[in-house]
Amino acid sequence: PHAAESVRGTFTFELRPHRLVRARSGIGTRYEPSGELAPDVADPNSGGLVGSLSEELAVGPFRGWEIRGGIVAPVVRLLHGEQRLSAVFATSLAKTF
Repeated sequence: PHAAESVRGTFTFELRPHRLVRARSGIGTRYEPSGELAPDVADPNSGGLVGSLSEELAVGPFRGWEIRGGIVAPVVRLLHGEQRLSAVFATSLAKTF
């Protein structure tokens, strides 16, 4: 299968209530046309528009390091065919160089 190209956009707001803590809220959009099952054979169960809200909490206990945890939840689902999309929970550890 071949996925189609996509157009994506995000906007994030960050609040720093303490020098070690960051809270982030955002919105994101993704649009992609239908992909292909084979050359010139469209996949009726792919593509569409998704709008999501995100919430994240980050803690930076050491200089240059950040521990993050959050959720991205789809609130607008205009998908083609039979597709399901649910919230995603994520954690990460990041180092700034």
